[in-house]
Amino acid sequence: MKATVNARGMLIVEPENELEAYALGKWSAANLTDRFCASKPDLKLIVNCEQWPDAIEPVTVGVIPWLSRGAQKP
Repeated sequence: MKATVNARGMLIVEPENELEAYALGKWSAANLTDRFCASKPDLKLIVNCEQWPDAIEPVTVGVIPWLSRGAQKP
């Protein structure tokens, strides 16, 4: 992994190979999906996987769980 800090204090994390891209994508999915929760501090983090776009799973914000699974409303 390559990590740099830009002039605005943002930490930029970039994988250097496909395995690192996969691991960073899985970590991002587990740790960065609740970015709009008011109880979490604002992270100054950029995860850049532009060389491996399939590593990052698309995140849908504001999904109602029972709608996303196609189940009936509880």
